[in-house]
Amino acid sequence: MKKIEVGILSLVLLLALALRLYKINRPIADWHSWRQADTAAVARNFIKEGYNPLVPRFDDMSSQANGLDNPNRYRFVEFPIYNSIVAGIWTITGVNDTAARLTTVVITLVSTLLLYLLVRIFSGWQIAALSTFFFATIPYNVFYSSTILPAPLMVFFLLALYLSFYKWLEKIQI
Repeated sequence: MKKIEVGILSLVLLLALALRLYKINRPIADWHSWRQADTAAVARNFIKEGYNPLVPRFDDMSSQANGLDNPNRYRFVEFPIYNSIVAGIWTITGVNDTAARLTTVVITLVSTLLLYLLVRIFSGWQIAALSTFFFATIPYNVFYSSTILPAPLMVFFLLALYLSFYKWLEKIQI
C-alpha cells in the first residue's frame, strides 16, 4: 500500500471510530431495545448460569412463536457467537453495556478494513477508499454498529468469507 492509501484509510477508520463513540455509554433504550436487551441477556446468563452455547437462555418466559410454553427461557434465534464474544469480554470488564457496544464497534472497524481490501482488489484503491468512507458514515450503519446486536458480526463474517474465497481462488488459479 502507498502512503497516501494508508493515510486515507487511517482517516476513514478514525472518522468511523469517532462517529461510533458518540453516546457509546447510552442505556439499552434506543431503537430495537427489546432485541438488544434479549441479546445482552443471553450473554449475561452465560456468565450467571454457566456457559452453554447450545442452550442459550434469556430473561423472557413467554411462549415461543409456535405457541408452545417456554418455562426454561430458551432463546431460539441465531447461534450465539456474538453473545459468546460479549460474555467473554464481560468476564474481564464486568457486565457492562458500553463494553458490549465497543465490541460491536471493533467488529465494524475490522469490517470496514475488510471492505476496503475487497473493493481494492476489483476497483482500485480510490474506489475502495470512497466505498469505505460511505460504509463508515451511512447513518444506519453508524447506528447499528454501536448496538448490542449480532448483525454487524454477520457483516464481518461475510466480508471475511468473500475476501478469503477470492484469495483462495487466486491461489489455486481458477
